[in-house]
Amino acid sequence: MVWLAACSSSADASGSYAIEFPSESALLSTETVDVDVFDASADPSICITLSERVRTNQALPEPLTELPRIDPCVFFAGSGEGSLHLSSGSRAILVRANRGGAPYLVGCTRFDAGPGFTTTVTVSLLAGVAAPPAPQCASMEARCRQGAKC
Repeated sequence: MVWLAACSSSADASGSYAIEFPSESALLSTETVDVDVFDASADPSICITLSERVRTNQALPEPLTELPRIDPCVFFAGSGEGSLHLSSGSRAILVRANRGGAPYLVGCTRFDAGPGFTTTVTVSLLAGVAAPPAPQCASMEARCRQGAKC
């Protein structure tokens, strides 16, 4: 489980979220992670729509909040802890784990942003994308702390 932080301009709801990877191997295969938060008040199926746009390589709508691209080593190092500050309301958080410059894992969760909210996003293999080969590093420690070239 990984905790990350983001801010938006009119934040009246503070809380947190976690990203769950299917395995350490999946995390090891991830080169970067993209996280965006969208307004979900008008579209109850927004996560299906967003995930399909990612799968078909279409442009995403304008997010309420967009985090800078994340290095997966922050998940291992624990430095990703923090809070998420948003305007309150129905929201969707979209997570893309990238490999070779393109998403290969995707996850999206709708949640109600209010004081003290918590939510979890589970990423899974994007439909139509082949699983990556076995990672060259045996662990996140080898990849991130020991400076291995893998």
